[in-house]
Amino acid sequence: MKVVVRFIALMVIFGMNIPACHSGDSGPTGTKNKKLLKGDTNMMRTYHIGRFALDVPVEMKQAVQAQSFRYVEIEEFYWPKGEKRDEIRKAVWNEHLTTLQKLSLPKKKKSIVIAESEASIKEIWMRGVLYYGDYISEDIGYWDVLVDIGDTGVWLKYNGLLSGKEEMLKWLLEVASKLHPTRGYPPEKPVHNLFYLRYGVINLPYLEQEESYSRFEGHTLDLKLEVDMNETHEVETLGVAARLAASITTNFAPGVDVDRIRSRNRVAAELNGEELVMRVSAGGEDTQIQFGWEYRGKADSGEHPEIQITMETPDGNLDEKLKIWDAIIDSFKPMYR
Repeated sequence: MKVVVRFIALMVIFGMNIPACHSGDSGPTGTKNKKLLKGDTNMMRTYHIGRFALDVPVEMKQAVQAQSFRYVEIEEFYWPKGEKRDEIRKAVWNEHLTTLQKLSLPKKKKSIVIAESEASIKEIWMRGVLYYGDYISEDIGYWDVLVDIGDTGVWLKYNGLLSGKEEMLKWLLEVASKLHPTRGYPPEKPVHNLFYLRYGVINLPYLEQEESYSRFEGHTLDLKLEVDMNETHEVETLGVAARLAASITTNFAPGVDVDRIRSRNRVAAELNGEELVMRVSAGGEDTQIQFGWEYRGKADSGEHPEIQITMETPDGNLDEKLKIWDAIIDSFKPMYR
């Protein structure tokens, strides 16, 4: 779903939880704790997401971080401890092949697997499989490449016409060869091309298509925070406040009452975005507070993607929640400087 549509839905219909097509596993992430700004006693932890970073209260846990890079879908996991890595990789690989065998084949094809590839680049272990991932088409191939970068394994997934299967694999291996664990990297001097995953990092500049999504939850004040960043080729002409006004005028959400708490321009991460904070109620019941900051982006840019940071919470404790929100937005910064 386009970012702007999802943002309006969050701002206007607080009770409608739009499902995100992201999934993730839990695990340690972030950096050292920091005191919350503006005198609050809560603590903050820094998280790196895509080409940016922001601080989040330590009470909140990162439920999801998902990303795609140059049209490559990326999934990360921690290797089990206490076992030989060769045996673990073999087990993970065989399990994946078993899963692929359950896919439906295109007509007249006898095997789901088209080819396998095993190669090491700069001492990075990786293995790939090309298969028919769409039973409707025998012209489309899917590459899945498993990469070992230390404590974590990374699945890279990419698809395209089988006539270009070698070029597809080359595209994947370029990304794989620039994967590094976050811990201890970069080793010496700052690197300006880093794209942060949940557990790892890719050292490549923007070329085309980058997307990052993260969700945090679990705070005692029942806060839910989402960060969504996508490169855009068509910049939205209206700001979020103007789109909200248009939605209300056209009766987009009948029975929903909106009380604006803040509506203003706000700079974050050196980007001139727009902030909107509202108290929203439906039929006088289940009142919630919706926080949002949006940057509409620049066309085809990794440094200026379309960005939304949203937080939702039940009504109450507004001053404390505004402090937390302000600390999060004030901490938002680029990592490419």
